[in-house]
Parts: sequence; structure tokens; C-alpha cells
Amino acid sequence: MPGRINSVDVDRQLADAFFAHHPTEVARTLDTAPLAEIAALLSETDRARAAPAVSAMDPAVAAEVLGRVDPAVAARIVEELPPRAAGVLLRRASAPARSAILERLPSRTASRLGALLQYPEGSAGALLDPSVRTAPPDLTAQAMLDRLRVAGATVPSYLYVVDRHGVLMGVMTLRELIGAVPDARLGAAAKRRIATLPATADRAAIVTHPAWRDLRALPVVDRDGRFLGIVRHETVHELASGASASGLEPAATGIALEIGELVWDEGVSLVEDLFEALHDMSEPARPIDTVAG
Repeated sequence: MPGRINSVDVDRQLADAFFAHHPTEVARTLDTAPLAEIAALLSETDRARAAPAVSAMDPAVAAEVLGRVDPAVAARIVEELPPRAAGVLLRRASAPARSAILERLPSRTASRLGALLQYPEGSAGALLDPSVRTAPPDLTAQAMLDRLRVAGATVPSYLYVVDRHGVLMGVMTLRELIGAVPDARLGAAAKRRIATLPATADRAAIVTHPAWRDLRALPVVDRDGRFLGIVRHETVHELASGASASGLEPAATGIALEIGELVWDEGVSLVEDLFEALHDMSEPARPIDTVAG
């Protein structure tokens, strides 16, 4: 009949809207619902809308639910999660469910999550964020700025210079990158004295690392010096307060970290510096600032 409204479609649209705008409230409701009903609902929900709610759920409940849905559906949801949240859920999932999900993820995502899962829960290797911008040492400062301009809104607060074997060589702040001579190679311009966390570092070693007085993130390396990702200052606050006992950041923190890496004190001014540098080509190049930190 023309103009007739399908009540099922209306209910679906309302559910989608609630998932999109109120993921924390959805998570609270799901935490106490029957597992079979949660699995059925997630199976019918768009993965981009389901992921924030799953990230905010009790990790034990979320992991069990992912084991009940079709592995392909679970993989699509996991792919949308922040790496730390995905790692925690896969660590808690049953071995068969974990394997089935990993097999259906894109190879790069599966590789990253597999790297997180090889380290003990609560260690730097398990808590790190692997989705961090890196650059080869032979790239010029101008070429890197061009890449950032093309990349759009997400601008890194730290740029990690990694050689062709994955070994961490140096680090630069965005301000240092902007101030570098345009044709300077990043391998020469980056600071070589780098504070790092070994991937096996435990909770106490992470929280008490002296570099947190000056840095907002610490790079994590394996025993061969290969760069694995970063542990953020926000994670240290969680560890110190006990909020990360389960390894999963609270929903509000997770959402903040997804905005981009400029969630720190100098973020706004650094973005302004970047776009001024990119659009004011008449200004002469400044020498590299090598302030410690």
C-alpha cells in the first residue's frame, strides 16, 4: 500500500540512531541483557554503529557475545574497534572464537592484533597503540609535511622515524618538523636520544618511567629495538587509577583518543603552526629546534 510505514523499519532506524548517538547507554543496557539477544542485535547492526557500544561494554560480556555471533560479523566489529579495545576482547575470547575472528580480519589488522596478543595482559606490549604514524629516515621534512597535508585532520604530535627493518631511529615533534630545513632528511633531523618502553615492561615500570614528566607518549620497542607503537599518557593515568585493570579504556577516553593524536596540551597551537607553515611559503626556513623531550 503506497505510503504505508513499516514498523520493523522504524524500529530498526530508531535502534541505529540510539547506537550512533548514545553508545554508552546502549552498552549499559547490553551488559545486563541475555547473551543470545545481544548477539542477535549486533548481527543486525551496522558495524560502525555497533563498535562504540561494544567498546564501552563490560569486556567479559563483550568477548562472550563476539564468540556467539558469526565470526565474519565479529571480525567486522573488531576491525572498527581501537586496537587496545580489540586486543582486550580477543584476549578474553575463547581460543576457537579468537582464531576464527583473526582469520577473517584483513591481514594487516590481524598482524597488528596478533602482535598485541603475544605480550602479557597489562604489559606495555599489550597496552600500546600500534596505529601510529612513522616515517623512513630518507624522507625529507618537506615531503613529510606534504604527506600530513594530504592526510587531512589527523595530525601526529610525535613523528617516529623507523628504518627499513622497523628499528626506531629517532623522534620529532610536529613543531620540530615544521621548523626543519625543507630538504633535511628525517633520519638526520630527528633526535636520536629516545626514551622508550620495552614491550615486556609491567604496570609498575610503565607508571614510574621518569620520561612521563616531559612526554605525552612513549614509544614501545621489542628486544631488537623494533618500533611496535606507543603507550599514551592517558593510559598511564588509567593504570595509576586502576581503571585499566582490565586493559580496556573507559568509553570516554577511548572516544577522545580516536579523535586523533592531538589530544594534549599544545594540540591547538601545533595544528595552527602546521597550516601556517603549509600556506606561508615565503617565510624562510628556520633551523631545527632540538629542545629535549
